[in-house]
Amino acid sequence: MARAEQGDEVADRQVFLTQANASYQQMQAKLVSINGEAQQYKSAIQAAEYHADAIDKIIGAMYQKISPQTFPFAIVATGGYGRSRLAPFSDIDLLFVHDAQCDIKHVQSLAERCLYVLWDLHLPLGYKIGTAEQILDDAVRDIISATSLIDMRFITGNPAIYQMFLQETVKQMAKKLPRQEFIKQKIAETDARHIKQGSTRYMLEPNIKEGRGALRDLDLLHWICAYNPEQGMMNDKHALQNILGDRLYYDYQLLQNFLWNVRYLLHQISGRKDEVLMLDNQPEIAIKLGYRAADQNIGKHVERFMRHYFLNVRKVGFLARTVIADIELSNNRKIFALPVNRLSYKKSLQGFHKEGNYINFIDADTLRQQPLNLLKIFQVMAQYKLRLHPEAIALLMSHRYLLAPYRDDAQANQLFIEIMTSGSSGVLALKLMNDMGVLAIFVPDFRNIIAQMQFNRYHYYTTDTHIFNALNILAHIEKGKSHQDLPMISSLLRGSGYRQKLLYCALFLHDIGKGRKEDHSIVGEEIAYKLCPRFGFDKEETQMIAWLVRHHLVMSDIAFKRDLLEKQTIIDFAKFVDNQEKLQLLFILTVIDIKAVSPVSWNGHKHSLLHELYSRTDDMLKHKGGFAYYSSEADDALHQQFSDAFTAWGQAEYYVKNLPSNYLSAYKTDEIIRHGKVIADWEMAGKNKTIQAHFHLQTYQAEEQNQADTHHLHVEFISKWSAQCFTDATAIMALAGGNVIQANLFRLNQHYALIYFVAEFADIVRAKRNLKDFADAIFSEDKEVYQQHIHTLNQKMAKPAMQVSTVPGNSLMEMGKVKFLSNASDLYTLIELNGRDRPGLLYQIAHALSEENIQINAAKIATFGEEVTDVFYVKDAFGMKVEQKKRCDMLTKKLQNILQKYA
Repeated sequence: MARAEQGDEVADRQVFLTQANASYQQMQAKLVSINGEAQQYKSAIQAAEYHADAIDKIIGAMYQKISPQTFPFAIVATGGYGRSRLAPFSDIDLLFVHDAQCDIKHVQSLAERCLYVLWDLHLPLGYKIGTAEQILDDAVRDIISATSLIDMRFITGNPAIYQMFLQETVKQMAKKLPRQEFIKQKIAETDARHIKQGSTRYMLEPNIKEGRGALRDLDLLHWICAYNPEQGMMNDKHALQNILGDRLYYDYQLLQNFLWNVRYLLHQISGRKDEVLMLDNQPEIAIKLGYRAADQNIGKHVERFMRHYFLNVRKVGFLARTVIADIELSNNRKIFALPVNRLSYKKSLQGFHKEGNYINFIDADTLRQQPLNLLKIFQVMAQYKLRLHPEAIALLMSHRYLLAPYRDDAQANQLFIEIMTSGSSGVLALKLMNDMGVLAIFVPDFRNIIAQMQFNRYHYYTTDTHIFNALNILAHIEKGKSHQDLPMISSLLRGSGYRQKLLYCALFLHDIGKGRKEDHSIVGEEIAYKLCPRFGFDKEETQMIAWLVRHHLVMSDIAFKRDLLEKQTIIDFAKFVDNQEKLQLLFILTVIDIKAVSPVSWNGHKHSLLHELYSRTDDMLKHKGGFAYYSSEADDALHQQFSDAFTAWGQAEYYVKNLPSNYLSAYKTDEIIRHGKVIADWEMAGKNKTIQAHFHLQTYQAEEQNQADTHHLHVEFISKWSAQCFTDATAIMALAGGNVIQANLFRLNQHYALIYFVAEFADIVRAKRNLKDFADAIFSEDKEVYQQHIHTLNQKMAKPAMQVSTVPGNSLMEMGKVKFLSNASDLYTLIELNGRDRPGLLYQIAHALSEENIQINAAKIATFGEEVTDVFYVKDAFGMKVEQKKRCDMLTKKLQNILQKYA
């Protein structure tokens, strides 16, 4: 192109940009009015259509002076833009389809006129320039590209080229990607997408475009119905409605409107292309969509909104099953699971029709005559691992109310328990019963927890999904699939006294009381007493299930919040559980409950704490109050081994004789000797001299640590004893970037202490190096270096932590709550604190307590998402409990100031 022509092109582009910018600003103003406060932000599809239409006009205006007949290409919209819908930051997908004989340089020059203007407007673009053959060659090999062509439409350019491209598309797709193959590939792509997004609809922070039950799944139904190139149709606009019928198609449109309203608002609030409904954005969306709660708690606003969201995505799943099953059953050739001649394989199975891999009712009359078939079909489905026929789904939906009078029927309840205890296939049947409303009819108390979410970062799933996860985990353990991870539980489940039905029922009911104002454990106990006799359990079994439901959080509270080396802790828990069967069942239920919360809620550290509590309590119950894990015989053996190891150290016998019992319980003999060697070396080196400040650092990872716990590090400091030594150790952990989850201090003698931590680090290798460097500085006698590091740490702690959620009232716990417990230990006062977790919190608390001459003996840190419960075992400077009310009130105020600073 000549220089003068290039100058003209740039000048033209500037004119187009000025005009396009004015049009774009008008569009933005119009969108504000369309989706304004007055209409409660509920016109997203209208706004999206206007947005797409405005882009059409901007593109068309750039070529209005060119005759369509002389135009070298057709501009085609594809994807979401092709469907005439654009969210605020969605991609504008364009095809520039040209003749094979045209001047490619001229095509590129004209195409760049459009592309440069859209880029200058900072619009997200996806485009391709090519002939019909080139574009289709890519499309038949890529299912995503092929899908985008279903919704393509002409924007501007040469209409004859577009018509040729459309005809060639239908021809090539019919030949190289026929409908059955297209559906197979789309289903496979969808399955992969669901796995990537978490395989469940009920995520704490769902992806509203790509997640299960989200907009992409609604689009899938349109695509697999509309795509029929063999019949000359790339986009049959009536196919989906014909399959669903008018009523379900109306539901489809309502679901589209709802999900589009949420997505459009999310883009506006985020100011970018954002498809994940984060906790931070949920409150504003809930308010703008008009959700309210009687108590004006914004967390409840969000829970109402998200429950509606989850109920809607569940409906999407129901529509998807209906459409896909109808496609399978209406084809003469095998698509997914059906045989070639489906009619010849239709046979009777326990009073139902089995058709390929599907089960169906014989007819609707059988339900009116035998309503228990509403349950029986799920029992047979679980037994033979079948799928529900779409006709069966429709009958279940329309006749489920027939089951209500049979809630107290013994046969009906026996069928329900059989379904529940049928392993993974039984859990799948329960999920389907839930999706179709059958479960809520048969167990009305379950209705309150359907799609019920909790507005916090600990619970990933809705309450009903959590329960199904728990039941599925138990089913997997029974099959031996978790033996390596949970050998103790696997062994207990194989025991002769294992009561399967009782444990399944306890898991089914353990969270059924959630969603109400009262404590869900107490409500759940009341429901258990009501339902268990109905389910066929006798009085003793009912009492056991109700006890497990009432106390299902107790074992985790003790394991994660109490010092398990404290003898009184084990004594009290042993009295509480009373017998070994209760202990075993509560242990199993506790582990499964935690594992079912989220993919990251379980780790090796939690397993070791629960296992330790279980083992010590079991040992006490076996020995009727005695501690067999540490005995006088073991004490004598330790004395002898220690004396043999330290013959040159005159204080060896006195040292081992005065070691604290909790330390002896915590460590093996070889570890005690290893610690003693450090002390002996220091003592002998400093004989007849003032003991100097010493420290010894040991780091290791637990032998049983699994792949999920590669970031856990065990850290031991042996240091000179002082009231400040624990605080100094927490400073080292904070400086090294450790997230402490357990801490203990053992006073080895009057001069030395061992301080033990379990902490999470992003980089273990780097952490070990940093711990050594910071320990050298903090435990050194160089006061200037010490003060520099403490000053750096205090500056770091002074910066407000990144707020995960700024919404008040969204927590399970009371932020900034401080509680003093005097009766939980014979020797110590327990201080329990609830707050928002943040780096360095343990150091700040330890520092505040040391300023008040409070000695910390142990700390237990239990995290629940962004929330934390810290429990400290403390004494005053004289070794007494901290019990004076005036002092406790002063400490409470001081600690609350620390906790509430970032709450």
